[in-house]
Amino acid sequence: MAMPTHHTGDLGDGLPTEPHHHNVPVAGCYDCEMIQSILDIEFELRHHSLDLWVAGWTPDELLEHVRTSVADRRAVDLVAHAIVVDDSHRNDHARPPEWRAAIQRLRTVAGVDDVEPGWYARWIRANSTLDTCEVAARCLADLLHALRSLQAPAPERAAG
Repeated sequence: MAMPTHHTGDLGDGLPTEPHHHNVPVAGCYDCEMIQSILDIEFELRHHSLDLWVAGWTPDELLEHVRTSVADRRAVDLVAHAIVVDDSHRNDHARPPEWRAAIQRLRTVAGVDDVEPGWYARWIRANSTLDTCEVAARCLADLLHALRSLQAPAPERAAG
């Protein structure tokens, strides 16, 4: 007989998305801690994308930087996904036409349509070659390191 759970929703493949207790994780609950970790990662990726957008980096520049500075090729796909997710939370009036066009190209080329909470867990599952948590964590750590290195304005904007 299955044990009752205090979770509802699904991040993908049966991973619960939210606790019953008014979205407050239950201390000591493995599922709650996993959910919170996944959502924290998603928030951090969105935060970096926003900071770099404000600093003037374009999606193409971010992708090129990740492509040249991170050994794991999956990091390019992950940052593409993070950029599209971040963009989905922005008002259309806040984005110049060039940015909207770049995001649309990115959506098409990368095939990103999943922007709902839990997308990172589903991205890991969709990348079946990420066969261990260690591989996924290393890819994420390398990507975050590359994004943190860009916290200054984009080069061509810094001079002008």
